[in-house]
Amino acid sequence: MVIGAKRDLKKEAYWRALVRGRAGSGLTIREWCRKHGVSVAAFCWWRRELVRRDAEPSRTTFLPVRVVPDIVPESHGGIEILLSDGRRIRLHGHVDRQGLADVLSVLEAAPC
Repeated sequence: MVIGAKRDLKKEAYWRALVRGRAGSGLTIREWCRKHGVSVAAFCWWRRELVRRDAEPSRTTFLPVRVVPDIVPESHGGIEILLSDGRRIRLHGHVDRQGLADVLSVLEAAPC
């Protein structure tokens, strides 16, 4: 894969489902591919590619943070986090540090 290129997550999920489906089918790859209208070459390429992707170390990305005073009235307290894909998380009141770390880890993780 080209470094910096975005993955097509729908295509990846589609192929993950196909590879999982074949594993429990009891059919040979050739038989299964013929039955599902998939080329053997594409199936084998994606099976290897998915193994390679699953073996990649996770990449932690650090983003710059800009603190802006008085964005939320002090009486409410809270923070707003802008994720790398443009999504926003707004939190009010007390925020558990580990809970927030867990949520951010899930939201920023590469899908399976």
